[in-house]
This record gives sequence, structure tokens and C-alpha cells, in this order.
Amino acid sequence: MMQNQIIHDGDLQKPIDMPILAYTTIGSQAYQRLPMTNQLPDDISFERWVQYVFDHPVPPVPPKAEWRAYHERLSEAIRQASNGTGSWSDLPKQPDEWVQWYFKRNEEPGYDVYESNQTVNYLTQLFSDIDRQTAAYTDAQINQGINYLISNTCSDYMFALLEAEVPLGARIACVRSFYDVYAKLYAVRCTSPELDWWDAGYNPLNTTCYMWWDMIPFYGKSGDPVREQLDEPMLEVMVKTLQLKNDVCRQGALHGLGHWQYKYREFVRETINQFLEETPDLSEFLREYAVAARAGRVQ
Repeated sequence: MMQNQIIHDGDLQKPIDMPILAYTTIGSQAYQRLPMTNQLPDDISFERWVQYVFDHPVPPVPPKAEWRAYHERLSEAIRQASNGTGSWSDLPKQPDEWVQWYFKRNEEPGYDVYESNQTVNYLTQLFSDIDRQTAAYTDAQINQGINYLISNTCSDYMFALLEAEVPLGARIACVRSFYDVYAKLYAVRCTSPELDWWDAGYNPLNTTCYMWWDMIPFYGKSGDPVREQLDEPMLEVMVKTLQLKNDVCRQGALHGLGHWQYKYREFVRETINQFLEETPDLSEFLREYAVAARAGRVQ
């Protein structure tokens, strides 16, 4: 890895061949902002890594009309590319001001380079203490950082959970720490699942809360023995999350169960039936969503 890409803790000298960036603070310690690069040093500290994940500006929410118009153009371009009347290279790009920082990093091959054991340890440490570790950041920054970590369109961090060199116990502990994100962060801050991106009162964290199990690159009974070792703890997290008194969290868990329904049909049916029986005061919106998830009808 490129050791000169970042200054080390306590060292505010300019690294070789790296431009001066803005300074930030963590607690009482001043740090230089990390460069947008996918070559992180082997000895990056946990605190600096957390900063790298979350300490970035967040693009503004696009105007609804512009967002919908863009996606109409994108859908049409995909349709044409699929039927041979267009080219995949002609897909419209998002305006630069809509694009998150992790899609603007140095154009180097691959995603973030990491050592698998350290990555799993850092993920577990972050997720299990998510409320305290992210206290310095806005909800929008936290949502953006979580999206970066769990979506394999943004990074490869989740694939560290599939590395056989990482002890199974450590990988399972990391999966179980997903629940802490729901209990300590989402359950405290997320608002109604019926709110849209543009609605007053919508919390940016609603997005990753709902999409967590859709974005992570895992699915049940994959046929890969290493992956399947994590099926049970993942299902455990979904079931535990259903017990939280926050409807966005509940919908996120139902979303995950709905995606896993085609492989764990009976388990999902029994789990959601029990949930419906034990929570008769559910909103009509969430009850209808639970019924759809029980049948695997989720997106």
C-alpha cells in the first residue's frame, strides 16, 4: 500500500507528493483530511479510518422533477442498450453535484485495499459502538458512510466477511454487530417509513436502514459453504430487529426477510406470522408491507 498517501496520527506535516487538504478535528486532536484514494496504509488507525469513512460533504438532495427526469432517461437508455438499439456507453451520467465522494476517488484499479482481519475488526468495532463513533457527523454523513461500507457498488469491505483467513467467530461477531447499528442508531433517529426523500421530516438514515439487506452482497443458501456459515447470524439480526419499536427498523428487517424468503420460505413465513400476531398495533402501511415480505414480494 502507498504509505505516503496519508499522514499518520499526530503528524501534521505534508506527505510527499500529496496536496494540502483541509484540516479537521477528532476530539481535541487536529488531523488533515484523508485524500480520496483507494490505497489506504496498512497501519491506519481505527480513528483515522472512521474519519476516512464519514468525514466528507454530502451532495444535496436533487430536485424531485430533475431526479425523475434523469431516471426516465436512464431507464430508456438501459432499454435501448438491452435490445441492441443503443449502447451501454451511452447511459446518461448523473450531474457531478449529485455524486458521492467515493465515486470521485483517484481512478486507481480496484476498490479499497485492506487486510481482511483488520477490516472485520474495524467494522465490528465501528458497528458495535456506532452512536459514539459517529457522534461528530451529521445524519446525512453517517448514512453516506454506511452506504459506502455495506454496498459493493461503493467498496469491497463486506467481502472481508467471506475471507477464510478471518476466524469464523470474528466474522459472526461482525454480522451480529449489524444489530447494534439498528438498535443504537436507526431506532433512535429514523423517522416514519411512509416519508419520501423529499418530504419534511425525512431522515437520511432511513435510506440505509431500509436498504441494508438489499445492499450487502449476501443472500441465503448460496451454495458457498463460507457464505452459508453467516446465514444463521444474519437471520438472527433480522429477527431481533423486528422487536425494535421503530417502524423504519421493522420495515428494514422485513425487507431483508422478504429477499431471503425464496431460500428460507418456511422460516420467513413463521417469523413474520409471529411478528404480526405479537404486534397487533402495527400501522396499516407496515402490516401490508409485512404481508408482502412474507410472500417475497419486496424490491
